[in-house]
Amino acid sequence: MEEESTSTEKMLFEQFKKKINSQAAYAQIKKLEYNLTDFSVSSTTIKSACADIKTLGIGGVCVLPCYVKVCSAFLALPRECRLIAVVDYPFGGSTLDIKIKAVKRAIKDGADEVEVSAPLSRIREGNFNYVKREFKKLRSASKKRSLRIAVDCTY
Repeated sequence: MEEESTSTEKMLFEQFKKKINSQAAYAQIKKLEYNLTDFSVSSTTIKSACADIKTLGIGGVCVLPCYVKVCSAFLALPRECRLIAVVDYPFGGSTLDIKIKAVKRAIKDGADEVEVSAPLSRIREGNFNYVKREFKKLRSASKKRSLRIAVDCTY
């Protein structure tokens, strides 16, 4: 009788471990972001990727501003993942007014978060007053949405 009890306890414990492991794996998957910022991305690619994102439970999708509206429609509301607009990727060389307009438009089109590339040329020349001013204005433009600043470089 005791052997049956021990065997049942072991089986229940193994089931419990599997459940905990799958919950931990799902939590890690929610941290992943699907990157669709390549020049070769099309509406068809985005539609297929959005289906994968829903199926897999991935936490976010990064798209260029021109695809925010399309991606938002494919993901529909309420969304399980974050829609992240990647503005001025990868070097951040646009003027501040262009970046602000792009941030506002991305939010209007349905972005949950906005990631803006930092102005690498200004950083490289040491013009940190400009960089700080730009970040403050971008923060203001993003309203209550999450704003991420990206530095994609080898410097």
